[in-house]
Amino acid sequence: MCGLMAEAETLEDLDRAFHAYDRIRRPRSLKLVETSREAAMVYEFESEEGDDLDKIERNMQERMKWIWHVDLKAELAKAEEVYSKEKHTTSSEKA
Repeated sequence: MCGLMAEAETLEDLDRAFHAYDRIRRPRSLKLVETSREAAMVYEFESEEGDDLDKIERNMQERMKWIWHVDLKAELAKAEEVYSKEKHTTSSEKA
């Protein structure tokens, strides 16, 4: 986020930076909330794994890979692309 904010020269740019960040990160944040709820069910033996500890272990190992192995540079690049497109679109609308 700080990389996008550093590019902002106006309040409109700052708003675009927050929008770009939100557009890229919100799906991940929502998935984190959902998977946290699911993990709680596993921990309480309320999921389809029941109390099978081997299944629970596999579930936990697999479910967290998307968190551990995220490509943050790629996500930043996507946010920078969104920011840049919005900035150019707004600039051309004003012209």
